[in-house]
Amino acid sequence: MGIRLNYGGVAIECETPQDAAALVKLLASIPSTNGKHQTMPAAGTTTRAETSISDIVRKLGDRQKQALRHILRASGRLRDSALQEQLGVTGPGLGGILASITKTAEREGVDPQEFFKTEFAFTGSGERYRIYSVPSGAMEEVSDGLGN
Repeated sequence: MGIRLNYGGVAIECETPQDAAALVKLLASIPSTNGKHQTMPAAGTTTRAETSISDIVRKLGDRQKQALRHILRASGRLRDSALQEQLGVTGPGLGGILASITKTAEREGVDPQEFFKTEFAFTGSGERYRIYSVPSGAMEEVSDGLGN
């Protein structure tokens, strides 16, 4: 037995009362469009316009901000060994610092690749290393978030 709802003249059927309650809560959170067509966001997501890159950067911890500052000072690209040296950490320590950037962005509903990227490269002898970068299109917002 399903639960039937009517929203804006559209009949909606939910399988459980919990689904119906979740749908009602979601619909109540969507601003009115004064009768204009509107699409509903997927459950558990935010729209990109709600959180700017600058806002995300402001929410980062001091070490994460330091890492981004060093990357920006290096014209937006910095090798892992140089970043480790500048932050005074080793491989696992750097991984922990940078993972927080990614997790914060994801928590805010933003793809971290929009403002922080990791690429792999190889030396002439075949040794792998990482290059961390801030895409040129995001440099200004990252800088603003850092208070620069």
